[in-house]
Amino acid sequence: MGAEWYEHWIEKHLDGATGEKIKTLVGAQSKAARERLKQLSAVQNTAENKAELMKTAAFKAWFPLQKGVAEWAGDTRIAPEGRRLVSDEQLAGMRKALRPGDILVERRNWYISNVGLPGFWPHAALSPARRTTSRRRSMRTRTSRSASARSASTSPSAIRPLGRRSAKRTPPAILTPSSRR
Repeated sequence: MGAEWYEHWIEKHLDGATGEKIKTLVGAQSKAARERLKQLSAVQNTAENKAELMKTAAFKAWFPLQKGVAEWAGDTRIAPEGRRLVSDEQLAGMRKALRPGDILVERRNWYISNVGLPGFWPHAALSPARRTTSRRRSMRTRTSRSASARSASTSPSAIRPLGRRSAKRTPPAILTPSSRR
């Protein structure tokens, strides 16, 4: 409360009739102050609750707009779709060299979202490449199932798209987030 100094240092030294009057006066003032603080605390709690409700409402209104702009920036190229720095042949060669669990850093040139992403290589990708020889060991979980089998059972909606082929009939080679459906 802030008045503990009085109780700790002064009150114990007040003697006699004058001391009792001071104790009575300070006690009444202290009680009144504590009651006001209780009321203030209730008002403060109400105000904090209203502020939290306002923040929640503002987030609900702002987030869809922010999400829409971010998706637009991530999907909008400022160069023609056919203009690429890596050919299909180079991608096919890289696919052959990839092993399960390889981590790649990548950049997607000509997308507006690059303006807001830090660094030149702002994306990371995890290769889901399939094993080509039986000598390579798959990742195992505590239940002795492969990580892909466990993911398929716990997150089927996340794994399902990996089995689809692209319009060019090529299997997916890299896992990356995308807003396109």
